[in-house]
Amino acid sequence: MRIETERLILRPFEERDRADFAALVTDPAVTGAPAPVIPREDCQALFDFYLACWREEDLAYGAIERRGDGTFLGMAGLALFDAGPAAPRLCEIGWALCPRHRGAGYAVEAARGWLDHGFRVLGLERIVALTWAGNPDSLRVIGRLGFAPDPGFVHPDGEAPADRLAFAMTAGRWTAVSAGRAAS
Repeated sequence: MRIETERLILRPFEERDRADFAALVTDPAVTGAPAPVIPREDCQALFDFYLACWREEDLAYGAIERRGDGTFLGMAGLALFDAGPAAPRLCEIGWALCPRHRGAGYAVEAARGWLDHGFRVLGLERIVALTWAGNPDSLRVIGRLGFAPDPGFVHPDGEAPADRLAFAMTAGRWTAVSAGRAAS
């Protein structure tokens, strides 16, 4: 699976991304979370988990690579919630950029690529975005993408921290947001 946008390639992680991934997820400037970052010793297990998700679901967080030079910019993707067999498929979208690559619109571009894939290719009805209240960078990206606040969102595992904010994008809203962007 590979998604190409104007400037980016969105793809599953590969072994060559392991060191860049570890640097990304252990950088306190990246997470914007009040909780401690992932300990370095847990990075490899998380990386292996994402590789397994790609093999089993063909869906997970993966690399954001700049087209042309192959630079690793960060990660983005869709994570499938396990909400039970009777529930409709529900995914969370997420992104994290290496600090040196912020401010160039890469997070918005990667997220748009994943939203389009989720709604048009996977046929999802709804995608959620969760972020910490104190993460202004992600809140800006969420706003630029056109997500709507979803204060009634209940995380399928029932464990969502109280200081996280939920936003939702429906397939219909994405169609309207995309059409509005194309018209401008």
